[in-house]
Amino acid sequence: MLRTQTAFVPFSEDRNFPYDGVPYELRRESVLLDSSKVRFFTYPTCLNLPAEDNYSLTFTYPRAYTVAGVSANVTAQLEFDTRRLHNACPDAVPPQLTAFEIYASGSLQRHAPPGQPFELRFDASDPGGACSRVASIALEQKTTGAWNAIPLQQQDGHYVADMPAMPAGTGVSLRVTATDDAGNRLVYTADPAFAVAPSLTLPDVTPIQFLPYIGSRQR
Repeated sequence: MLRTQTAFVPFSEDRNFPYDGVPYELRRESVLLDSSKVRFFTYPTCLNLPAEDNYSLTFTYPRAYTVAGVSANVTAQLEFDTRRLHNACPDAVPPQLTAFEIYASGSLQRHAPPGQPFELRFDASDPGGACSRVASIALEQKTTGAWNAIPLQQQDGHYVADMPAMPAGTGVSLRVTATDDAGNRLVYTADPAFAVAPSLTLPDVTPIQFLPYIGSRQR
């Protein structure tokens, strides 16, 4: 049971991405059940769950790329409990990220410009059902060292974070945690996510769909 998530990665690295095997780890109550790869161009792709329980499903972006000279790693961790399908609001589907953008001086940017403040804007939704919604969302970032929480505000339906000016060559890592009303959770980590650099020195940041489908099927 899988559903679409989004990995935001350099477009030039991903022209054949849907045909690559995507590594995953499936855990039940922290115990590893399965570790393999799935190829999402074969649709639908299903993972059988042994019983109704609390699960964690982590996908790792499969292709190597660098940000500001640092090897980057992108993961999407989906935490869900299939027993919630019996709730008054049946929902075992974590929230999803649907957009990620960088703005500076009021305009959409390919990456963060050096020496001036900028904004991160992203969207999140909960496809778990009409009765469910995103209950909470948190953003953390780091350039070196520990993760730091970044305050978020909502503007015109978007989540917006004000980011300080940074010097050119800085790699910025992001971690977004989104939880829905039922308690299902998505933890999306891009480490690093993007660089602070002058225009036209880095590839575009483009959304790549890399977890197509989540749902449940009775057997």
